[in-house]
Formats: sequence, structure tokens, C-alpha cells
Amino acid sequence: LANSPDLRVSKALVEPRLTVGFPGTYRITVRNVGEISTSGVYTVSDRLPTGLTLAATPTGNGWACVGAAGASSFTCTSSTVLAASATGADAITASVNVAAAAATGAPLNNVVLVDGGGEIDARRPSVAERDAFNNNPGALPVCGSAASDNACRTPTTVQLASSVSGTVWYDV
Repeated sequence: LANSPDLRVSKALVEPRLTVGFPGTYRITVRNVGEISTSGVYTVSDRLPTGLTLAATPTGNGWACVGAAGASSFTCTSSTVLAASATGADAITASVNVAAAAATGAPLNNVVLVDGGGEIDARRPSVAERDAFNNNPGALPVCGSAASDNACRTPTTVQLASSVSGTVWYDV
């Protein structure tokens, strides 16, 4: 398995939790844990859980992202060379809208997968990882702070928005 790039991905929620009716932000990073630099295009794919939709097309220097506002998934591609044992300098930032449906399934599992960049087949996401990404997010490992998996999930707590109303009287 030596002498090949080996891409790994991680994702983190910028806020401590999501709140219905308020935007949230995820940050995605890619790392090459292989012995040589990447070559060619690599792709990050992300599937948002029920109740989350993109607020806008994700962005990141060196990334070309596809996924419009209101979409529940997106992909970003890059051909920026990642040296062996290096983490990409530029993260992908994805802003999401949080609907009431998101609060019914908390914690939500937001999944991400990376593939390409000259990886040999043995280092690309496995059939099981791809199946979990598409059909069973809970089967993927939790994303760590360092990108260490081909595919992972970010369990996200969602809370309902609150408000205070009423009348206050002040008697003198």
C-alpha cells in the first residue's frame, strides 16, 4: 500500500449546537496521510440530514462546490496538491438552515466522504463506507478533530428556538 496518496476527511460544527430557525456552519478539512502528494482531482461529498438545507453554495479557496441554497447535499472538488502528511490549508465552509424537522431526530448525523487525488483502490472509501454514507450514517465513525477517516459523521444536537413573552408590571 505504500507510495500512494491517502485522503482523509473531517467535519466540525462551528457553533456548539444548532437552533431551529437560525443558521449553522460546518467546516470540512481534508488531509493526505499517504506517502506521496496527491495528483488530479479529489472530491468531498456531503449529505445533510432531514431538517438541514444549504443556506448557500459552500465555499473554500481552491474548491469548486456544487449545491445550491435549499439543497440537502453538495460536492466540492479540488486539484490543489496536498503533500504527503499534509492537511489542506483551506477548509470548505458550508452554511445551513435549520428547520423544525431537524429537532425531531436529534442528534442528527451529518455525513461526509472524500475520494480521489490519485489514491489506489485499497485506500479509497470501501463499499461499506459508501453504503453507510448513502443509507446508514450511524454506522460511520464520528469525525475527529484530525481528519482520520475516508468517511465520517458529525452528530449534531438541535434545539428548538425559545422566546419570552408576557407583561411586566412595575408598581410604585
